[in-house]
Amino acid sequence: MEAIGRLAGGVAHDFNNLLTVILGSCQLYNRQVGEGPGSRYVTRIQEAATLASKLTEGLLTLSRRRAARAENVRVEVALRAFEPLLRRLAGDGLDLSMELEDAETLICVDPGLLDQIVMNLVLLLSLVKEAHPSIEVVRLVAESLNNREIAERLVLSERTVGNHLSRIYEKLQVGNRTGAVILCRRHGLV
Repeated sequence: MEAIGRLAGGVAHDFNNLLTVILGSCQLYNRQVGEGPGSRYVTRIQEAATLASKLTEGLLTLSRRRAARAENVRVEVALRAFEPLLRRLAGDGLDLSMELEDAETLICVDPGLLDQIVMNLVLLLSLVKEAHPSIEVVRLVAESLNNREIAERLVLSERTVGNHLSRIYEKLQVGNRTGAVILCRRHGLV
């Protein structure tokens, strides 16, 4: 596992260097050209590179080259800011519905890890949707709860959740929700 972590860290570091060039070039383009015929494409490149940068941060955290930086995060603000990228990840086949309260819900989490967790779940659901078209809605619910309650109630729901939950636990090699939460805590995700 340590060797995999080192490999992931090396790849993430090299990839981050490439992303720096891509993001820097986009900024130079925007400064020199401004609004033009290609500006919307440059914006998409910037968004994708920023998302890729967050992914590499997750790899660096996995390899422990970057410590998880937990901070108080307003769940609603974080998820709303991330919503456009989630919609792109979900694609046309997955109906992404975000129902968020306008409460001051704070959780102590690394913002990059929160994005990574939600993004991975949306990606997995979009893949499951291809195999099981009955999935209709992804619902992210954030309430004014403590961290433990939020971990238990941050919900991704779909009509056939019962059919897939046992498969998720099987893939994680855990028997139930408690085992899944323990696994997430062990990896510094919650």
